Amino acid sequence: MIYWDVESSLLNSPAITNRNLLAEKYVAKPAAEMITQYSGLTPGQVKREFTDVFNVVRRLGVELNGTGMELGAGVGVLSAVAARFWDGIGQLYAIEVVPKVTELLQPLAVRYIAQEAARKITGVVGSFDNMKVPDAYFDFCIEYASLHHSNDLRKTLREVARALKPGAPLIAIDRVHHNGVSDEQLRFMLDVEYSADWKRQNGYSEARLNRAQNGEHEIRREEWLKAFNECGFDLRRRIELRPVSMRLLLYKMILMLPFRLRKTLDLYPSRVRPTVGEILWRLGMLFGVSVGSTYAVADKEHSLFVAIRR
Repeated sequence: MIYWDVESSLLNSPAITNRNLLAEKYVAKPAAEMITQYSGLTPGQVKREFTDVFNVVRRLGVELNGTGMELGAGVGVLSAVAARFWDGIGQLYAIEVVPKVTELLQPLAVRYIAQEAARKITGVVGSFDNMKVPDAYFDFCIEYASLHHSNDLRKTLREVARALKPGAPLIAIDRVHHNGVSDEQLRFMLDVEYSADWKRQNGYSEARLNRAQNGEHEIRREEWLKAFNECGFDLRRRIELRPVSMRLLLYKMILMLPFRLRKTLDLYPSRVRPTVGEILWRLGMLFGVSVGSTYAVADKEHSLFVAIRR
């Protein structure tokens, strides 16, 4: 394991101190249960989801070889699948700023999923805003639901660009909101407080905590695209990953109601209204009709970006 210097203000923030407590609670769980609770996907879903993503990447003519990094790796599930999928990977730095997640949980999850390929993965306690490597050090970068935790997306992407070789791929799987989401709703979402039961179940401190204090940020698609472009990346492909079922379609139809009405009725006000295109795609998938290539079936809702360092 490698340790990079991290600012004390970041290490002492609620987002980090609470996740340290979470790691101490989760380490007693069986590996499969810990992975599921931490990542929101079962180990089987992790393998299927990320294998599907890497197959998309390969069909685009992009290969992951050499030495790479995973940003905000958490327990390292994306690194674990990558190490098994891509034979050309020699070493993968699983960078995570929460010390006890890296020390206690990451080795368990990596060994469980990567098996013999776990030898390729090195845990790093460090910040993706200040990576202690020379310029143009890495051959590729991957991330899963970590960049939206950046306090300054452009700062982070500039540091990623610095550490990547020209022509290196960045594979980002993250939470992205469509451009029509209002500032009012985004502020509302970040002000949502975690319940006492949720904090207790996850080992968090009992102190009041909202999503913004827990390191969350809500970023629209146009903001992602501008940040990639301004920080030295050319976008090769974007795909919206979505689970599909009749129950989810009905839920999404409810979300089509205006935010202010749903807020008044307390009807999922912290969830974003889908686009008409997403609704049509879900309908098409349920009835066996192909509707474009912007969306793909997945176990969890995210967006996939495949970008190349200029």
